Amino acid sequence: MDASELAQWYERGRRDFSRTYLRNAEMSGFELPQADLSGSDLTGANLVSAELAGIDLSGADLTEANFQWAKLPGANLAGAKLQKTMLEGADLTGANLEGADLTSADLTNAIMTGANLRGANMREADMYGAVLNKADLTGADVTGADFRITHLAENTTFNWEMFKAVKSGAGCDLPPDFG
Repeated sequence: MDASELAQWYERGRRDFSRTYLRNAEMSGFELPQADLSGSDLTGANLVSAELAGIDLSGADLTEANFQWAKLPGANLAGAKLQKTMLEGADLTGANLEGADLTSADLTNAIMTGANLRGANMREADMYGAVLNKADLTGADVTGADFRITHLAENTTFNWEMFKAVKSGAGCDLPPDFG
């Protein structure tokens, strides 16, 4: 199935596209709220400005995909492979990224308020200007990540050990009781 076929099936009411092969698919601007693409291969896919509220991408391979400015509130990305994925300016409010691999992902200015990042691999991720208020970072690996100007003021799970592991935390908006 290619991207245009998927869009046609979605328009007809189909929502289950789990385990679909969409490597390098051109899907910018697609509207697929509540679709199930769990376990799918979207390596290198272009989903710039896509409307994906509540989408299920759990266990999907999203390596080097482009989700710039995509809307993913409430999305399920648990266990997804997001290495070197572009998520600049993406809305991931309330998204589930538990156990996701975000190694070297670009989350510059991403909105991740209330996101579940428990056990996520965020090594060397670019979190510059990201909003992580009320996000759960319990057990996340942030080694070498760039947390400059990141908003963590309302985050109770970001701790001193994590702060020491990041590449830079300059200008970081930390919780008032941090330390």
